[in-house]
Amino acid sequence: MMDESAAQEGNHLGNEAGMLYGEYLMLDKLLSAQRMLSSESSKPVHDEHLFIITHQAYELWFKQIIFEVDSVRALLDVEGLDESHTMEILKRLNRVVLILKLLVDQVMILETMTPLDFMDFRNYLRPASGFQSLQFRLLENKLGLKQALRVKYNQSYQTVFGDDPEAMEALHKSEQEPALLALIERWLERTPGLNTHGFNFWGKFQAAVSKLIKDDIDAASQETNETVRRHRLQDAENRREIYRSIFDPAVHDA
Repeated sequence: MMDESAAQEGNHLGNEAGMLYGEYLMLDKLLSAQRMLSSESSKPVHDEHLFIITHQAYELWFKQIIFEVDSVRALLDVEGLDESHTMEILKRLNRVVLILKLLVDQVMILETMTPLDFMDFRNYLRPASGFQSLQFRLLENKLGLKQALRVKYNQSYQTVFGDDPEAMEALHKSEQEPALLALIERWLERTPGLNTHGFNFWGKFQAAVSKLIKDDIDAASQETNETVRRHRLQDAENRREIYRSIFDPAVHDA
């Protein structure tokens, strides 16, 4: 009879050559990135660890949101959108919405720390502030927040990044690139046509309606039952008159 230790020795994929879970996720770096400044003093503050973990999680999710938004912007930033990409765009944007909901829910975890608990280590954070989150500012620009709509409080939102050339370059680039809002507006403006200049919407709409009614009349004409054929032809003619009241101002105003 096989003993318990032998039973645990089966074939495990983890025994094969390749990257393990912790290696793939680089957990050695990720889990060692929580530097509690209060621990470097004589009075460690327990809740500082929660504060760090929560905000690091925010930054990781910001990175994922930017990844999704950038991919959607790339799909939209074309002259003619491949309609087969529409579902993928919706999927990725829905993912962003769910992540944003999760970020709001994280606040409830942070609220298990009282204001007095926070004040125990707040001095170690000076002059750090969540408003210094580069990814959050990039996300604002990529989504389409216009500079004129920003709250002006003593300084430009870029000022805190002034000593970081790479951050300033990233911010400038995010302001110059077409934002998600602008790309969606541009897509809607040219739907269902691709010509952004002088697109004749009514002409194309009338042509589409005429074809639809003609197809209905052709199909009705093939009906072998005389009563049904007359009914279907009359129905198509009624729809034609309804659309005439839309397309022809004289008929509409009569």
